[in-house]
Amino acid sequence: MSSNTHIRSLFAAVAAFVGVHCSADDWPQYQGLNRDGRSAETGLARSWPADGPPELWQQPVGPGYGGAAVRDGEVYLLDRVDGEDVLRCFGLVDGEEKWRWANAVPGRLSPAGSRVAPTVGLERIYALGGFGHLYCIDRKTHDAVWTVDLGKQFEAGPPDFGWSVAPLLHDDYVIVTPTSGRAGLAALNAATGEVVWTTPAIGGPGYNAPLLWTGQTPPVIVYLSTTKLVAVNPEDGVIAWEFSYGCSYPIPPPTVISDRRLFVTGGYKAGSVMLEVTTDGDGPSISEVFRLNGEGAQMHSAILHEGYLYANFNTNENERNPEGLVCLDMAGGFKWKTGESPAFERGALLLADNLIYALDGDTGELRLIEPSPAGYRELARAKVLEAPGEEVWAPMALSAGRLLVRDHAQLKCLDVRAR
Repeated sequence: MSSNTHIRSLFAAVAAFVGVHCSADDWPQYQGLNRDGRSAETGLARSWPADGPPELWQQPVGPGYGGAAVRDGEVYLLDRVDGEDVLRCFGLVDGEEKWRWANAVPGRLSPAGSRVAPTVGLERIYALGGFGHLYCIDRKTHDAVWTVDLGKQFEAGPPDFGWSVAPLLHDDYVIVTPTSGRAGLAALNAATGEVVWTTPAIGGPGYNAPLLWTGQTPPVIVYLSTTKLVAVNPEDGVIAWEFSYGCSYPIPPPTVISDRRLFVTGGYKAGSVMLEVTTDGDGPSISEVFRLNGEGAQMHSAILHEGYLYANFNTNENERNPEGLVCLDMAGGFKWKTGESPAFERGALLLADNLIYALDGDTGELRLIEPSPAGYRELARAKVLEAPGEEVWAPMALSAGRLLVRDHAQLKCLDVRAR
């Protein structure tokens, strides 16, 4: 089986968890169909004109870090404008705003702006505002079906940087992360918003999106709190196993390597660890394959490609010491690091068609990279965002050869299709 065929089969298997009839070209939630930053699309350009990939359209947006989601040719973005959470829908092809829905939530987040990408199911959209309001919006009527205030519902105080965890849609449940003394994770009925199950407290709030690890038997939801990695049964909320891992602000979700292995990484000197989890015999057994002390990705998950990990390492200490884009083998050995040249500054990564798209979080430059353990191979670069205020940290989205990028003032759609 070819690499592309294998990837497409994996994407088809996962499509059931974000609603039936989800195309492999869709990007219906944070980090794509499988929440791993990878797309099954092919036919993408391997070089650009001098001024970069053609810009198809742009829309002004409020400040923030929430990325876009795409389904059925519609682009969804949860914006934050003038004290309101605003769900906006644009046409993927022409960028026209088709509709919007808003809810007034006074207050100011620090830093200001939106936080997470919507999760788009077959009939409904689930979006979490920075003050903890979870919205369920009907895709046809554009009205709210229900709203749940996570802080009030679960007696949870706001995280330091606001509620920043993209909800996970699994079968008939929406999985959220109150991480309060009353509930660590919780499942809500996707149709009504009623609580189905909760886990016990699991530690302080993380900022990483929960993801479904289908390779385990039975499948589990994995999530990082400030003190541990937990694996939860999605049907009843029972904690299957946990692993001690401390990080002040855990932001990147783990990377699934295989049916038994997970790669966990974080900033703030938390470091990185490759775990092997077996569930044979009397119960789960967890062992460390390797550990990187103090070296990790602060903002975005590592991406797996053909047996190697690619990640933007920057641990966010007081001193500026980025390791840049790195390539790791499965034994924890560095094949290469870009260091300061380029540093990428907490920008996002996306992989498709044997290409890595890497945004520079400081300058708004987009780089096209051929992933290879032999060395850093840059194919093209272009400044695609003006990056006002810098911190171009939002995840990207790719659908039908169109790459969606944003900063604190604009959402842009770039044509990355091969001519």
